Amino acid sequence: MSKGIVLFAFGEPAYYNMAFNMALSIKATSNLKVALVHDLDRRKSYPMPQDRFKVFDKMVPLKKKHTDAGQIKCHMYEYMQYDDNLYLDVDGCVLKDIEPLLDELAAEDGYFYTQVNGSGGKSEVIPYSIWAKNSDIWEFFELEEDAIQPAIQSSYMFIRKCAEAKPFFTAVAKNFNKGFPHEKIMLRWGGSVPDELIYSGTLAQFKLDASGGRHVFFGWKNKESVSEVFENFYALALYGGRNLVKLKYKEMYDRYMHKTCKKMGQPWIYKANAMLKKKHANG
Repeated sequence: MSKGIVLFAFGEPAYYNMAFNMALSIKATSNLKVALVHDLDRRKSYPMPQDRFKVFDKMVPLKKKHTDAGQIKCHMYEYMQYDDNLYLDVDGCVLKDIEPLLDELAAEDGYFYTQVNGSGGKSEVIPYSIWAKNSDIWEFFELEEDAIQPAIQSSYMFIRKCAEAKPFFTAVAKNFNKGFPHEKIMLRWGGSVPDELIYSGTLAQFKLDASGGRHVFFGWKNKESVSEVFENFYALALYGGRNLVKLKYKEMYDRYMHKTCKKMGQPWIYKANAMLKKKHANG
C-alpha cells in the first residue's frame, strides 16, 4: 500500500509559496512522499523559482475544467496519488512527523476522515455549520427530516483510494455540480461554494461518520501557548482571511519556517502576512 501527502496550489502565486513552505516542513520532519497538484500549464510565468519545485516528489496538473477552489476540493478524489492519502491545506506548516497520523487513520476501516466540529438535526444549532441555514441544507441535499448532519473543517482530509470510496466522492462532485444557490450561502468564501458545505451534506446523505480527530491548530483564539501547540497538534494553520489568525501564531509560523528553511538549506522568503493578504478567503 502506498501512502503520501497531497497538496494543491493554483491561482494566486502565494499558494505556491505556501505549498513550498508546507512541503519543506513535511520533508524536514518525515520521509513521506509529497505530491503537488498545480495549474502551472495555465500560467504565463512560474510563481516561484523552478528549483524550489524539487521539494515535491510528484507534479500533477489540474484538469482544465477545474478552476474554482470549491470545485477543485469537491473533485479532489481523482487527484489522489497514493492508496492512502493525507490532504493538507497549504496555508500552514507541519510541526512534527505527521506519518503517525497518516498511519493511525489508515488503520481505521473507513475511507474518509477529517475534522468534524459538530453534528445535529434539522431543528438544532449545529456547531460550525456556518455556511447555510439548516432548512436550506436539508432541502438542497434532500435529507430525511430525522437526518444528522456533521459539520467538517476540511484543512486536513484522509482519503483512501478504493472501490468503497468511489460512490461517496462521486456524490460529493455531483452535489457540487448541482449548484448550491449562492444567495443562500451565509458567509463569503472567495465567491466559491464552500467545499465544507458540500462534504458535510454528502456525509449526512451517506450517514457516514468521518470523525478523524483534531490534529490541526487554528489560532483564532489567543489561548494555547506555543509549546502547547507543538505538543498537542501535528500542524499549524494560517486559515481563513488575513485577520483571523492571532498575531502570536503568525509569528510562531514565521519563526518555525525560518528555522526549518535554515535546517533544509533554503532561504527564508515566504512569510505569513504577505501570503495571507493573497488568500482566497479574503474575497
